Amino acid sequence: MVVVVGCNPVRFVLRDAPSFRIVADEVIKRGYCLNDTTFIYNTDTLEVHDTTTMVYVDTAVINDTTYFWETKFQTITKVRTIRDSIKSVVVDSAQVHVLRRHLKDTENKLYAALNDQKGLKRMIYLIGGGALMFFLLLFKLK
Repeated sequence: MVVVVGCNPVRFVLRDAPSFRIVADEVIKRGYCLNDTTFIYNTDTLEVHDTTTMVYVDTAVINDTTYFWETKFQTITKVRTIRDSIKSVVVDSAQVHVLRRHLKDTENKLYAALNDQKGLKRMIYLIGGGALMFFLLLFKLK
């Protein structure tokens, strides 16, 4: 009797939730789903019309009498166009979640390494102090 056993890693990953999560996190972290990020541009245009009318009057005063002899009207129109563009970014939240978790894990490893260095320094100081006391007592007893 011959027994053939096959191992299909795809089925294993799809059936096992922790393995599937690890593979999905790696796929997202590598950026294969970047097309989930959408850029939306909103543009608003505002036109402001300022109109100013200026009146020029030439007058002459003769013997307490004012005479108007030339009147000019000038209209000035200013048009300002204000364009406001807003760029909205819709981000794939799964990728943000994976990267935050990765950053948190890296920070935890960094803190653990720093604590190990502090413990190592403390141990070096204790060994050095012990050796110093040993030699002081050794020379004092002679």
